[in-house]
Amino acid sequence: MEQSLEQAAYDAADLFLDTIDLKSNPNQQLYRAVLDEVEKGLLKRVMKETRNNQQKAAAILGINRATVRMKLKRHGIL
Repeated sequence: MEQSLEQAAYDAADLFLDTIDLKSNPNQQLYRAVLDEVEKGLLKRVMKETRNNQQKAAAILGINRATVRMKLKRHGIL
């Protein structure tokens, strides 16, 4: 069965939200936390696909190589 990226993101968010208590701690910066995790996963997958070639990864992602390098460092991938 083919699944859309939107549905996959929804399902992952649903699983994640089941593990936290938003009512007792509503200030969790959920949006930033989710975006960071999605970005990290995407970077790992693209780096695997490009055999760690940052220039190719940048082209696939539509960002420049310096940005890829900065994001890899921030997420502890590099």
